[in-house]
Amino acid sequence: MMNKREEILQGNLWKLMIRLSLPGILGMLVISVNGLVDAFFVSHLVGTDAFAGVSYAMPLLTINAAVIALLSAGAGSVYSRAIGSNDQSLLAMLFRHLLVAILAVTVLLMIFGFAASSWLLTWLDIPARQLPFARDFYHVTLAGACFPVFGLCTSALIRSEGHTGKAMRITALAMLLNALINPLLIRYLGLGVKGSALASILAMIFYSVLTLVHLSGKNSPLQLKWGKIEPQFLHTLFRTGLPTFYMQANGFFRQLILFKLAAYSARSPSDVAIFSGIYRLFSFTAIPMFGMLQALGPVVGINYGAGKLERSQRAVTIFRSCAIILLFPVALTCFIFPQTVLSFLLANPAMSVAGSGYFRVVILVLLLMPFASGSIVFLQSTGQSALASKFTLRRELLIFLPVVLLSVYLWHYQGIYIALLAENIIYINIVYWCTRGRMQAMAG
Repeated sequence: MMNKREEILQGNLWKLMIRLSLPGILGMLVISVNGLVDAFFVSHLVGTDAFAGVSYAMPLLTINAAVIALLSAGAGSVYSRAIGSNDQSLLAMLFRHLLVAILAVTVLLMIFGFAASSWLLTWLDIPARQLPFARDFYHVTLAGACFPVFGLCTSALIRSEGHTGKAMRITALAMLLNALINPLLIRYLGLGVKGSALASILAMIFYSVLTLVHLSGKNSPLQLKWGKIEPQFLHTLFRTGLPTFYMQANGFFRQLILFKLAAYSARSPSDVAIFSGIYRLFSFTAIPMFGMLQALGPVVGINYGAGKLERSQRAVTIFRSCAIILLFPVALTCFIFPQTVLSFLLANPAMSVAGSGYFRVVILVLLLMPFASGSIVFLQSTGQSALASKFTLRRELLIFLPVVLLSVYLWHYQGIYIALLAENIIYINIVYWCTRGRMQAMAG
């Protein structure tokens, strides 16, 4: 029986992509369902104002997500290439450098978050009755930030080994724990939105322990050794993870702008809640693609590290085909039954009816997303992080901001949804065709 490295280097790519993707998809679904479960409990056990307040806080939490993306993508890419080239020195250095990076960025994240939270929450123009919920949820989540950062970064290492099934099972156990204790802390201990945030922290502590147990076992090539810290290696981790960091940081900028514009152009107080529900659910519908990206990264990185460029490029093509096949029934369901889908988060039936047309507009872009995402992962996994960073860094200022401001100016509240569709189409085309040209140059 082939080990994971040999299987990724020699196995049938279609079968490999499907087998590695399924656990990744299930793992991402578990995480996303967990976020929706949190929103469900807050909405139904605390109230509409609490749900809106927590929704306002979500853009601020993309800063945490950006830090996690920076370290997990950087470490995962370096790790997969080290496995492919069988570089024992990198395997021995990686964990201790990642741990130092996690500690450093978490401390900075907490200092910045607590220092700037009042200004950020004020800038969002949160209504007075919803502000306490946003503040409480954000502060509790920020206080326990080190646990999700460590847990999700070490989980990325497990996926980079090709053990996507193991990563999925660990994720499922932790998220099940969160779902069980969420209502307990919210209602029965009377903690409200603080209880929801605390439940997630406790689940991530459990998650971190499980990932560490795997990485210290015999099935992991990673070496948990302490030794000298080399600044150059830390620089490599950060540089490699920058494209994904920019994507998440852009998400922070994007959500701040979108929620600000939603509040500015809203015709009624319910419009912000409608937008929040649509934004959350659209992110959820893209989960199959993001789950497959977890499989694509190690397949491309390990093959590229072993000198198999053509195979790594072919993996991207197969990924795109599989992702479109998986996303099609999801997109079709949302397009035909938008009111039913929205009703999961929007308890008021009138809000689901009002948002159904907007949801249809946004969902149109779903089947195009694999073309850009697959390109970014390929560039990052093959060490071309500088080019990937240019795409992700310039997107918001050169495409998103002009499009969304013009659309809101022309069409007011509905312009937000038109802009999301138009901006994605422009960006996806640019990234796809530029990366295709780079692939052809590498092959030639």
